[in-house]
Amino acid sequence: MIRMSAEEIQAHYGEFAEKARQEPVIHTAAGRPTLVTISFDEAARLPGLREILSREQDADASKTLLDYLGKGRKWSRFSSDEEIETHIRAQRDAWR
Repeated sequence: MIRMSAEEIQAHYGEFAEKARQEPVIHTAAGRPTLVTISFDEAARLPGLREILSREQDADASKTLLDYLGKGRKWSRFSSDEEIETHIRAQRDAWR
């Protein structure tokens, strides 16, 4: 198992994330273990987290274009995914 301090994690986040995908990473503060980071797949194997993570993935899968594009932003004039898709198609066709 790999140990990394908060400072190391912050300074080398990409390396930390890659290591955590491969094996658990122990976070340390003042040399003492405080947290453990594991990959999503590894967490999904844990009985206590399996159902929670499954619900989270289902919720992400059900998001709509309007959710991703952000209600209240420049897309706020649209009231449905269909309106957004129509607009995007029209913009794409105008570029052809």
